Amino acid sequence: MLRSPSKAAPTSSARWGTNPIVEALRAGAQVVLAGRATDTAVAAAYPLMKGMPAGPTWHAAKIVECGGQCTSNPRAGGVLATIDAGGFTIEPLDPTVACTPISVAAHMLYETANPFEMREPDGTLDVRDAQYAAVDDRTVRVEGSEFHVADQYTIKLEGARITGYETMSFSAIRDPLILADIDAWADLMRTMIRQRVSQTLGFADDEYAFDLRLYGHNAVWEADPVLL
Repeated sequence: MLRSPSKAAPTSSARWGTNPIVEALRAGAQVVLAGRATDTAVAAAYPLMKGMPAGPTWHAAKIVECGGQCTSNPRAGGVLATIDAGGFTIEPLDPTVACTPISVAAHMLYETANPFEMREPDGTLDVRDAQYAAVDDRTVRVEGSEFHVADQYTIKLEGARITGYETMSFSAIRDPLILADIDAWADLMRTMIRQRVSQTLGFADDEYAFDLRLYGHNAVWEADPVLL
């Protein structure tokens, strides 16, 4: 497997938080095209505009923006979050599906660099003290989420670039001379690959990566058969 670097220029986009959405709603907009907003801001804007506390609102928005991902069947549909002064309650729209404390809490692992914090243009969601409890067999109550408002409103940059290209090939060997000392053959192959890459592409060893795997070699411990 050979991965080579790329000189391609990165691409990025700036994403806003709730402020532009709230301003549009207050101005009378019935539809807001928010393709340049963060996913969480889309769900958090309206509850915040109505005076709901920031901690529960941002945490609930983080969960509902992925719909049924926090349920026992992610393909079954969306979820309903009810936010109040002390926290929020979340339940699936499909009556045959359930939310559990684990499935709801685990959603903070999704698309976050830190499972306890999530940075947004408005500030930072902090769920270190969040408590998840089952209300019934399909509904979860969450309390203790906090939101630390940023000193300065920012935008969130999301970028991507090509990091390289990957090639994978498979070969089968039955030559008895090679199989007699496959480890030595593999070491020679690694040396030859490095030499060929240097000659052909001009890459130094730290500019690419490859992995030579001997499938089946030493995969099963050899021992006398045991009849059961």
